[in-house]
Amino acid sequence: MANSKVVTANNDIISGVNVAELQFCYALGCELEIIRYISGPRWHPDPAPARKFFSHVGIHLDDGEPFPLMPYSRIVQETHTISHTSEYLTKPGSPGFGRKYHYRIHLVGPGTFVKYIRRIY
Repeated sequence: MANSKVVTANNDIISGVNVAELQFCYALGCELEIIRYISGPRWHPDPAPARKFFSHVGIHLDDGEPFPLMPYSRIVQETHTISHTSEYLTKPGSPGFGRKYHYRIHLVGPGTFVKYIRRIY
């Protein structure tokens, strides 16, 4: 669950809470995300919200690192997470316990999206 600001193709801003099921692959040295939106505003132009799809490449920033300048892109979503269901982030004693995220998703080319992710402790 996350508080999000979504920028539409018409540059309208929609704010609200969205919920999605996420799956990640880190085998290639970066984050590849598969997503299925359940409710709330979403940035992705997915015509079938119940369908899972490859969403974007995610890049985790180092602690304290600012978001990079992306002058030739367009931010399509900026989000602050509220809660997670992943055991890694919810189980006491886990290295990620209690962690939240602040992220920005950029449209960098037709159908190509990059998500910069900042950890919040």
